[in-house]
Amino acid sequence: MSRFTTPFLGLVALALVATPAAAEETGTKTKAPSKAVNQPLDLMDAYKKEYAFLEAERDALNKRLSAARARTRRDTGAIKGAIARKQKDVLALRAEAETIAAELEKLGRETVDVDEQAELVPDTLERATQSLDKLGATLPKVSAEETVEQRLARMQHLIEASGAKVLEGGTIRREKGVFFAFAGTRLEGTIVKVGRVARFGVSDDASGALVPAGNGHFRIWPAEATDTAKALAAGSIPASMNVYLFENVEKAVEAKKEKTVEDVIESGGTIAWVIVGLGAVALLLILFRAFLLILLGASTKRAIARVTAKLSDHDLAGAQTVATKVRGAIGRVIRSTLGALHQPREARDDTIAESILEEVPRIERFGTTITVIAAVAPLMGLLGTVTGMISTFDIITEFGTGDPKLLAGGISEALVTTELGLIVAIPTLLIGTLLSGRASQIQLAIERGALHVVNAAQLAGMLTDEPGAVEATQAPTTEAVAAAAAAAAAPAKTTPSKTTPSKTTKDLDTDAQEWTPASSTLPATSSVAAAS
Repeated sequence: MSRFTTPFLGLVALALVATPAAAEETGTKTKAPSKAVNQPLDLMDAYKKEYAFLEAERDALNKRLSAARARTRRDTGAIKGAIARKQKDVLALRAEAETIAAELEKLGRETVDVDEQAELVPDTLERATQSLDKLGATLPKVSAEETVEQRLARMQHLIEASGAKVLEGGTIRREKGVFFAFAGTRLEGTIVKVGRVARFGVSDDASGALVPAGNGHFRIWPAEATDTAKALAAGSIPASMNVYLFENVEKAVEAKKEKTVEDVIESGGTIAWVIVGLGAVALLLILFRAFLLILLGASTKRAIARVTAKLSDHDLAGAQTVATKVRGAIGRVIRSTLGALHQPREARDDTIAESILEEVPRIERFGTTITVIAAVAPLMGLLGTVTGMISTFDIITEFGTGDPKLLAGGISEALVTTELGLIVAIPTLLIGTLLSGRASQIQLAIERGALHVVNAAQLAGMLTDEPGAVEATQAPTTEAVAAAAAAAAAPAKTTPSKTTPSKTTKDLDTDAQEWTPASSTLPATSSVAAAS
């Protein structure tokens, strides 16, 4: 039911209710006509008609609404399709716009490249003209205001001239000309041109390969090439040729100068000379230390054998005389040991240890200095490397990297100093270590010799703390030693049972192991010597 039906039914119901009440109020006064009796029926008919009309209107409106909705759906679909098509068109146009923008950008770059190349064309033509002019090519003159056609013609001529020169470079040509000897003498003769990379000169005075001498001139190179030059001048080509190839005829070729040791050191700068000075000092110290070790360790075994032989014969004076003739550290230690035989054991051990310690500075002399030089030399080389690189970067900052010769000085200083530092350090460290080992051997031999002398004196019964030994109360002078030797020899003749104890080699080794110096300065080395 439509919205118009409900109000109308309400009005009809009100009218039906109000009609009987009004009839009762007026029934006694007047009598209603007969038409009033049929009034409710007319209203019902009117209501039905109106209701039917409204339903018809409702149906019509529903149809119209459905038609409008269908039309709206059709229009919406059509609009959506149109929007989708427009969006596709927009995307296509956008992609086309991006493509056009990329093409424009590419065209812009190509335009810039063309402009740049166009600017390079005159310079390229000028350089080509100069190069061909140096090769002797005939070129047309260039006008002040060159048109495009003239420039194209010029380029064509340059291309043809370049091709001709290329073909000419693969031939051997002979012509009369002037060249110079290596010493500078002017010569006239035949010049054989092998392409544009080599030349030979043949004259009555000298012949050979030619090299650029500067400013377009040539001179004979000192390397032997006379036979090759004469063969080419005669028109024959030898199986092998001594030839000097060159690229630039304007730059003079100089003979390579052989570097001397002084040149190498000079290229390293001041630090290189300092390293060389350290090397010279190290060499002198090594020679002097080697000479000292030779003197200190000379005739050690023979001297000990001679002294112990005298002691075995109970000849203390003879042993002292032999020790006096022994040179070097071993002689001084043996003399000190023989002079301390009359002392008590502790005093004797202290005297021997003191005499050995007095020889240690002589044995170790210059050893520390040599080691320090071996350590400092490579550090000086590293310092030279740093200073050389600093100077190289200073040159780069000021002049750039265009000329490698400007950088060669700093790089040479950096490398040469490192090389010299290693040259000094390696042999110095090696020889210094060998000399230190030799010094340790000499010191060990001295300690062993002192032990052998003491053991021999003990076997001979010459020690004051041994039974039957010689008693001495005076200082170890020569006269006292001689008297002690005489006193020791007398009982040996009268009572051989006391002076010649029956000790074997095993007993001698046992005595050597039992003897240890009382001084704390030589316990370890003495034990090693005794064990050996």
